[in-house]
Amino acid sequence: MATFSAAFGVGKKKATNRFHVPVNLDVRRMMKDPAWNEWFKLNLRCSQRTFELLCKLLEPHFPPVAYLRYNFETGVACTLFHLGSSDGYREIAAAMGVSKAWCVKAVNKMIRVLCCKCPEYVKVPRSAEEWELIEEGFRIVNGFPWCAGAVDGTLVEIMRHHNSDGWYNYKGQASFNIQAVCDHRKNFLSFDIRPGSWSDSKIWKYSKFDDGKLNDECRLYNFIHSSTKMKIEGAFGLLKERFRVFKKALPEKTISSAVRTVLACMVLPNIMIDFENDGISEFVLRESDGVEGIKQFNESGPTVGDMMASRIGKQKRKEFTKMFMTLPGRN
Repeated sequence: MATFSAAFGVGKKKATNRFHVPVNLDVRRMMKDPAWNEWFKLNLRCSQRTFELLCKLLEPHFPPVAYLRYNFETGVACTLFHLGSSDGYREIAAAMGVSKAWCVKAVNKMIRVLCCKCPEYVKVPRSAEEWELIEEGFRIVNGFPWCAGAVDGTLVEIMRHHNSDGWYNYKGQASFNIQAVCDHRKNFLSFDIRPGSWSDSKIWKYSKFDDGKLNDECRLYNFIHSSTKMKIEGAFGLLKERFRVFKKALPEKTISSAVRTVLACMVLPNIMIDFENDGISEFVLRESDGVEGIKQFNESGPTVGDMMASRIGKQKRKEFTKMFMTLPGRN
C-alpha cells in the first residue's frame, strides 16, 4: 500500500486550470508617489498632477458613500484608461484589478459628469479681450490676421446599431462626422456631432467656392490660410492620439451613449489645458448629455443671407491677399 501511494504521488499531474487574479491597484497611493508618474502618462494619458486636479474637479459631483469596495480615484483611472486605450472593459478591469461590472458602472457615471461639464469648458469667448487674445495667437502662427478660430471635421467610427440608417459615411462605415472649432492653443471652442452620412463632399456641394486656375496671389492666400488651419487639424490629431478609444469603433451599444463618450473626450483636453498639463505635448502627430447636440441638416439650398455672406467673404479674401503680398519675404 505504501509503495502504491508513493507511486501515485509521483505520477500526479499539476492543476492547469488556475487563473491569475490581479490585485486592486491603490491609485490613491500611486498618485502621490513620483515613481508612478510615467505610468500615469502612459496609461491614463495625463500626469499625476493633472490626474489629482481632475479628481478634485469631479469628486463633488459624487455623494459620499460610507463603504466603497474601490475608491473614487480608481473610478477616474478606469475612465481615463477606457478612453485612452482601444481595449474592452474586460481588459481594463483586469488591468486595474476591479470587477468588470463595477468598471462599466464607474466609467458611465464619470462620462455623464464630464458631459455636464461641457458648457463650462467648451465655449466661445464672451468678451472682446478673449477674442483679441485668440486673434493675436493666430496672427503669431503665420501672420494670418483677424482669425477667430480654425474649423475642420473628422470621422469617428461607431458600432452598427439596429437603428443606424443614415449614419454610414462614404466608406460604408457607421460613424459620426464631427465638425469643431478651436483656438490657437488647440482648445475646442465649439463642436457639432453629426451622422456620418453628412460627409465633407456633401457640405462642399452646397458651398460657393470658385473653380478654375489659381494665380500666385490666390496660392499665397491658400498657403497662409492652410498653415493657420493646421491648429484644428493638430487638435483632432492630439484628440485621437491621446484617447485611443477612437482607434476602433466605439463599443457603446446605443447612439446616445456613444455621443456621451465623444462629448467626454472633447471636454477632457480643455480641462487638462486649463490645468497646464505637462504631458499633453508628448502626444504629437506622427505626421506634419444626449443626442441634443446632433442638429438637423438644412438641405434647402443657399439663402439670400448665404449669398451675401459669400460676396463679403470673397471681398475679405481679396483684401487679405493684397496684404499678404506686401509682407516681407513674400515678393
